[in-house]
Amino acid sequence: MIWKFCLYGFLKNLRFFEPFLYLFFLEKGLNFSHIGLLISIREISIYIFEIPTGILADLIGRRKVMIYCFIAYLISFAMFFISAKFLLFAIAMVIFALGEALRSGTHKSIIFDYLDKNKLADQKIRYYGKTRSFSKLGSALNAIIAALLVFYRNKYEIIFAAAIIPYIIDLVLMISYPKYLDRKLPPNYLKIIWHDSITHIAGIFNDFKSVRNLRKSIFNSAIYDAMFKVTKDYLQPIVKSWVLLLPIFLWVTHKQRTAILIGIVYFIINLLSAYASRNAYKIQAKFPISASVINALFFINTGLFLVSFIFIKFNLYIPIVMIFALFYILKNIRRPYLVGFIGDIMNKEIRATVFSIETQFRAIFAILIAPLIGYFADNFGLSSIFLVAFAVMALSSTFVYIKQ
Repeated sequence: MIWKFCLYGFLKNLRFFEPFLYLFFLEKGLNFSHIGLLISIREISIYIFEIPTGILADLIGRRKVMIYCFIAYLISFAMFFISAKFLLFAIAMVIFALGEALRSGTHKSIIFDYLDKNKLADQKIRYYGKTRSFSKLGSALNAIIAALLVFYRNKYEIIFAAAIIPYIIDLVLMISYPKYLDRKLPPNYLKIIWHDSITHIAGIFNDFKSVRNLRKSIFNSAIYDAMFKVTKDYLQPIVKSWVLLLPIFLWVTHKQRTAILIGIVYFIINLLSAYASRNAYKIQAKFPISASVINALFFINTGLFLVSFIFIKFNLYIPIVMIFALFYILKNIRRPYLVGFIGDIMNKEIRATVFSIETQFRAIFAILIAPLIGYFADNFGLSSIFLVAFAVMALSSTFVYIKQ
């Protein structure tokens, strides 16, 4: 199964639209405020779908839920490809969010179930880091393929059509997962699902009450990941601005020059992220899973947002790209720590639901922050978004500090 987990991670990160998503929207006539609103719509939809889909995964089978997830993704990609208006983009975002909600927490739980079943629970950091490294290798290849598509077709729309292919393969892979991941449903399964849903929700609240660090751990993870999610794609317009100052590839169009540089930048960033993720267990061997490590990484990231503001303010493009690379590296070192830490202190029977709640809180923060970030980008320049990010993380640090 391990090779299937790795292949899943590799294929699901072949999202050819990701390195060019904001540039795609900007070319369609949207501004950063519109983009922030679309991101907010996506996160609101994830928020609405998250707990029901997490409970669904725990109750009726994770394999089936993952199959439905990829069907939703494929529909959304097709809609983005054919759409040109904000309303249609918003609908596509809702469908995409359904896929995200169905997936989040579910595949992590499949991995943990496999490790528990094979008595490998103590290796969760190593195995989870390995699967994430394949995901990042997929992202690195994704950047090169996406850049080539934009370069040769000179259109951003093609990246959505191309993304359909690996996701069809991933859908087939999900169908091949063992059926023991599914639960055999009795005729009155709807009543059972309703009863078990209430039981699960009550269990989550009991976990929140009885495990002191669970709440702050989830909030810590949610704020950190939300800030990363709503700021990371602003690297695209930053690189586009950088291209104007570079005397390279002058015989091709600005869009093609941007495609080349974005492909190179994202390829390097994702290779570094893959290396960091794959070797997270080595860092964990030197620095065991603890609240202090998680807190330290939170504060380091907070400081990097302030440094980013200064670099962009003075048009220091090479250092800012290096900072973005560091954002990705730290996230991929930190994520296995968080997953392991939370996994150790929560009830194993409701893993998928708890991880879904973590994603839901992340969605809440992103819902609130994304439009604000877009507004500041439109009215005060790209540098301002990192000052806002620094302020949000600095102000929240007191509330998400995890005690030993």
